[in-house]
Amino acid sequence: MQEKGFTKFELILGLASLAVVVLVVMPPLHGGMSQEKITRAVTGAEDIARAILDYRSDTGTWPGQMGNYADIS
Repeated sequence: MQEKGFTKFELILGLASLAVVVLVVMPPLHGGMSQEKITRAVTGAEDIARAILDYRSDTGTWPGQMGNYADIS
């Protein structure tokens, strides 16, 4: 009479196959997330620079030039 279930070898082979798939799929996904963060940071910096230039264009002075800036020394 044959027992139902998996042998240890079949379980190890299945887990090893799953590990290979995860190792192949995860790096591109992880790299995509860090690239997305870089893109968001660059976009945010461009927005800040644009706002500073708009302020200069509207007022004729740079932000903080009126003496209302924090002393960061």
